[in-house]
Amino acid sequence: MQSVRDKCGEPDEHVTEPAEIDGYGAPVADAVRVDHWTYGPRNGMYRHLRFVDGRLVDIRSQRY
Repeated sequence: MQSVRDKCGEPDEHVTEPAEIDGYGAPVADAVRVDHWTYGPRNGMYRHLRFVDGRLVDIRSQRY
């Protein structure tokens, strides 16, 4: 995530889905944190990035 931030700057929108927590306040086994970053609009394009546990796993570009 830091290398993306270094190259692209701060995202225009950032949403975090925290790892699932059980009734005792402990993380559920194999639960992951998912971050959704959006850049744009820049030249009419939005770029949507998805990180799972801090690793970039998906980039989508969309023109509105």
